[in-house]
Amino acid sequence: MNYELIETYIDDLRKKDEHSIELKYITKIKSDLKKYLNELSEKSYYEYSRCYFLLMLINRYMQNKKKYKENLLKSIELLNKSNSNSKNYEAILYGYLSNYHTQYSDTNTSLQVYQMARDKFELSCDTDELIQFYLRHIKLLINKSCTEGEIEPYVENIHKAIKENNVKYVSRYYCDIAQIHLSVFDNTVGAIFYLSQSLDLSIKTPQIDLEIRNRIFLALSYTLLGNYIESVNYLKPILSDPRYEKINLVYKITVANNLMSNYLRLGLHKCAYECLEIIQSTYISNNLLNEMQLKMIIYMCKAEYYSLVELGKIKEAVRYIKKSRVLYEKNKYKNIYRNVDITIDKIEANIYYKLGNYEKSYELHKIGLEKSLKKNLNNLIIESYKLLSMDCEQLNDFKGSIENLKQHMILKERWIKIQNNKYTEILLKEYDINEKEEKIDELNSLKDVLISKRNKDELTGLLNRRFLNEFISQNLSNYSKENELVSILMIDIDYFKKYNDNYGHVKGDEILTQIGKLLNEIAYRHKHMAIRYGGEEFLVLLKDITYEETIEIANEILNKLDNLNIEHETSPLNSKITVSIGIATGEQEKSGDYNNLVDDADKALYMAKKNGKNRYIHIKNMC
Repeated sequence: MNYELIETYIDDLRKKDEHSIELKYITKIKSDLKKYLNELSEKSYYEYSRCYFLLMLINRYMQNKKKYKENLLKSIELLNKSNSNSKNYEAILYGYLSNYHTQYSDTNTSLQVYQMARDKFELSCDTDELIQFYLRHIKLLINKSCTEGEIEPYVENIHKAIKENNVKYVSRYYCDIAQIHLSVFDNTVGAIFYLSQSLDLSIKTPQIDLEIRNRIFLALSYTLLGNYIESVNYLKPILSDPRYEKINLVYKITVANNLMSNYLRLGLHKCAYECLEIIQSTYISNNLLNEMQLKMIIYMCKAEYYSLVELGKIKEAVRYIKKSRVLYEKNKYKNIYRNVDITIDKIEANIYYKLGNYEKSYELHKIGLEKSLKKNLNNLIIESYKLLSMDCEQLNDFKGSIENLKQHMILKERWIKIQNNKYTEILLKEYDINEKEEKIDELNSLKDVLISKRNKDELTGLLNRRFLNEFISQNLSNYSKENELVSILMIDIDYFKKYNDNYGHVKGDEILTQIGKLLNEIAYRHKHMAIRYGGEEFLVLLKDITYEETIEIANEILNKLDNLNIEHETSPLNSKITVSIGIATGEQEKSGDYNNLVDDADKALYMAKKNGKNRYIHIKNMC
């Protein structure tokens, strides 16, 4: 056996994605290493040092703290005995020693060793190794839940190193920086910016594993923005394109899991089931270092699917989520998935919600909120308040429901506003003034995504009440010509609470989506606006339209909904879903305060409800 093989193993382990390392590969390295050591001359100190360095890499992957440190110190000792003058290798060793102390030692010791390693990297003049050292260091700080302020200086060092030097692996570094923007800086726009560049570079190179990573994190970023379709577009090719057929199991399970969740959000249950089939048919070899964690994710997928789609298998959902929790507790210090405990809490809470055990659901959602607050996970915090609002509503704690919903809306508004402003920070950081014009359109398009997100209802895709308030207050004087009629249709689903109680909130959301789509199609064809006003209420804003034309549109809504024939067996009125419509019309000069028009439409809606539902009433006919 020759020395080149040892170097190949070292290079492979340092570059290889840790998720794809198998035990049989580790076993083979150990076997070959043992043979080589038996043949090695006693005074070949440098080669001995490299062998112990290889052992250190193995034990670092295996998270064997004792052997990790022993092998590393032995590598340094043997290098010092050798005649080698490799400043680069010495810096790499001290870099890993710093990483060890950051992970396992007190702050003072870790800072001292970090500075020693940093000084040695400065002498070695290898920028790529210095950047990789920074990235390993940041990853450890993230795992220790360090703050944004503590991590940001190291990210700035990486930016500076990339700008000032000709580095080899810029596509990899951009992907890593993007993940930091997601997990630490809560900067989804920044993540999309860096991931998009990294994806372009990885496709040109090509680097399949890196391309897959970029697609996974781009999909996650768009999911956080509520753009589930764009998320699906990034993930779907990974499971269908032959170029990705050698995808490692961790990525395969991750992609199928994320796809399934997005399909469930979009109400595409058949597509979600196809993803579940892929997950269930995947053989998890016991040669994988992450075998137990992958099984945990599979159990979580089954629990999520059964709890949301196949209510007849709700007991199986309970069984699978309990199995996933057991595996998490056994492996929580070696977990490759961040915040998986919060996800388990959420799935289990949703199962109890389906079972009608709202006290337990509330308890688990509360635990999830506390964990999210502790880790400053803004998106999970926002979601937790919404879920707690639903729990409180079912527990008849209407005050608690309103308070949690209000907090959800305040934090969501704040998050979107912050994201909306972050694109300018990326410009200032990444581009000199003469280069900014080339990227301004790309970044503005991300801003447009956020503005669209701010003004749209995430469930139905319709414009939301915030948009209505802003649009009317800013544009009503321009919206209508002088004496032009403006009409409002206020629409409410009949007996919607009974539908939710009988069929469940998932089916209820599907109804809201279907009606939203129907209203949007009608409004779009007539060049008007359909708006999700709140709960089961919708509003259609009409301009330059006569009384008769308004009535025609109201009839069209009632007739097309009737033709959809959506079952509602608990409705005292009908065996299918119906709506009531209140209508009000006024001239712009007489209704400068549009709230008067909305109030009139609401009064007409009340009368439509009082007079038997499944009908329209125009305020004009009440006078």
